[in-house]
Amino acid sequence: MTEATTPLQRLDVLIDKQGATLAAIGREALRAVVKAMPTANRIVDESDGLLRIHHTPGMSLDHTIVTVSFHGYWVTYDFPQGDRMIDYDELLRRASKGMYHYVIEGPGDVKDREVEWLLNEAADRADPPPNPENHSRLFFIEDLIAKRPDA
Repeated sequence: MTEATTPLQRLDVLIDKQGATLAAIGREALRAVVKAMPTANRIVDESDGLLRIHHTPGMSLDHTIVTVSFHGYWVTYDFPQGDRMIDYDELLRRASKGMYHYVIEGPGDVKDREVEWLLNEAADRADPPPNPENHSRLFFIEDLIAKRPDA
């Protein structure tokens, strides 16, 4: 196997490591987030045994709008600003102060209108919101940390 050279190839390798079923669900989840917030940057973080793809308006995790998290047997949407969201369908579960999550139930689940509304709600209530003029980029957390002047 050749070494992944582009950030997208690196991400694909990490997603493939999750197994065929989770990889398919996760890719579907990522496509739904990109559709809801096409200008948000993506920051990949593989730590604590989890793969997380954070969608953020900038290059910091401080303003993450939604995270797609790959757990051992399921994929979730994590909303760090979930306490700001209106959840008419009561899809979200509280994880910690301000943090809410939604467990993706299987293939096709993220195509449900209620989940689409949830992602749009997260984008609409994000503080700061995604910049409509941004060109979405994919970063890896270790690369961002290495580039910091205080690192």
